[in-house]
Amino acid sequence: MKLKTFINAAFIMATLLTTNNAEAQQMTGFEEMKKYIMAEGGRIDRDDLKNRASEMKRQMENRKVQLKAVSMDTILVMESYWTDGRVIIRSFTDDDPSPTFCIAPYRSDIGTRYEFPLSKGYEKTHPMQLVNKQRKTLQLMTAGDEKFLVVRDAQGRAEQVFTAIDHQQAHYTVTNFQLRDLHDAYDGHYRNSKGDDVFFGPKQFYNVKSYNEDPGLFGGIPDGTDGYTDLIYYGAGRVSNGDPSSPNHGKMPGGGGAGAIMGPMSWALRPALNGIDVKIVHDQKFVDHSPRIKNQEILQFVESPYSDEVPGQWAFVSVRPIGRGMLFRYPKAMLRLIRNEIYARHGHRFTSSPDVQRFFDAKSWYKPSNNPTPLTAIEQLNVQIIKAEEAVRSGEPNDLQSLSPTGRLLSVEFNFQGMRQSFYREFNLSRNEKGRPCLSCKRMNEDVTWVVDESVMQVADSIIQANDLFNLESSYALVLPEGERLLDGMFWSFAARSEKLNVSSHGRNAWPDDKGSEGLHAIEKLLMETAQQYDKQP
Repeated sequence: MKLKTFINAAFIMATLLTTNNAEAQQMTGFEEMKKYIMAEGGRIDRDDLKNRASEMKRQMENRKVQLKAVSMDTILVMESYWTDGRVIIRSFTDDDPSPTFCIAPYRSDIGTRYEFPLSKGYEKTHPMQLVNKQRKTLQLMTAGDEKFLVVRDAQGRAEQVFTAIDHQQAHYTVTNFQLRDLHDAYDGHYRNSKGDDVFFGPKQFYNVKSYNEDPGLFGGIPDGTDGYTDLIYYGAGRVSNGDPSSPNHGKMPGGGGAGAIMGPMSWALRPALNGIDVKIVHDQKFVDHSPRIKNQEILQFVESPYSDEVPGQWAFVSVRPIGRGMLFRYPKAMLRLIRNEIYARHGHRFTSSPDVQRFFDAKSWYKPSNNPTPLTAIEQLNVQIIKAEEAVRSGEPNDLQSLSPTGRLLSVEFNFQGMRQSFYREFNLSRNEKGRPCLSCKRMNEDVTWVVDESVMQVADSIIQANDLFNLESSYALVLPEGERLLDGMFWSFAARSEKLNVSSHGRNAWPDDKGSEGLHAIEKLLMETAQQYDKQP
């Protein structure tokens, strides 16, 4: 069979919209998707949530099935369509000059082309797998009612999975497989900085009283240079909540609509260490949206849509086979966590990776066991796929601290002087020339330094993040009535530096309010206890 021409689009990648407009084709995927969402209304279709509910139930029914290799007859004699989650490919048999089964993206620079030679009379041999010159193998497999192709390397390890898609899906602007991958990546229960609940996915999967009726309708995958990987709609709102006394009353286009329902916000998303990094890219300011979020903030993960049955932030890797294409949105260090979360769900311990162990120890659902349960066939396949993706990210950092929104923490300084005297003071936690954390301080009047465990730096980073210490003001002081003074006041100073931010702050007779004060006391306690611990060591 000769390679056929596909309608209008030589290729479709989920980062780009299919379009016949030459001007639009010059835009980045992110710019084009923004224009599409704001001008056309995108794909706001509540049937998507119904379809998603059915998909989730089907995934749960299939997740423990055995994977089966089936005859490749059907795909050797006809053109078929597949996806790895980002790229649409097609498989076909090329008879010129000799029979070859090809799996190829529509553009050679955005995906790998695989070729597998066929023996004469292949139509009658019912092959269960194909092997090429590089000793890679190809199998057509099933997991319940889902069909997919698996490419394995010479050692038999899965390196790519392609899921079958309908012929018509390849023509859609936002295809069903994209919507599934977006839901898989983000569905769950989250909270914003004000403590309001935020949900993605069908309502029936959450045991909650409050639920926004427009819960994350996905618009597609932009390819933004600012690092955000996905776009959605969220939170249909009302003009002034119907209150005529509101200054927003009557500001709807056309002048009316005191209580009219308006369109949702458009959010740009990217995965974060413990949730989702969200940025508003379009909003109608006169509309009261719910939930209201900052222009940019981290939504904190609360629970999986699969609840206790499949807990964890990345539950999707335990319910269906994934292709490497959908993993583009995750940095390498996060892929490491996604892979290990599979093992954590089964009760595995991570004795050789203390940072991973600490990460999962902090999760309420994690129950370490001396006899962990075995991985399912789908999970074993996905572990290999994630490892294959990690292997090609050699230039990316792999430590969990690189996932912090401020980057790696480089140094922390804290000093306190006042009525109480301390055996240790003037702390400085920083990295030496080899990158190892060192804690220096004054022990009485003697300068001392210890090389400390990396966990000290990680705990300090978590305290700084949780208490927003990078946003401290430069100085705090107690304002006294004229002529009054403190006989013996106190003075503190704090400084921190990360790869992306730094702060320097001090106070005299006064602490920052609320979380800032709690955070500074927690930093002092951490450094004090670390000094006491290492001072006792021989």
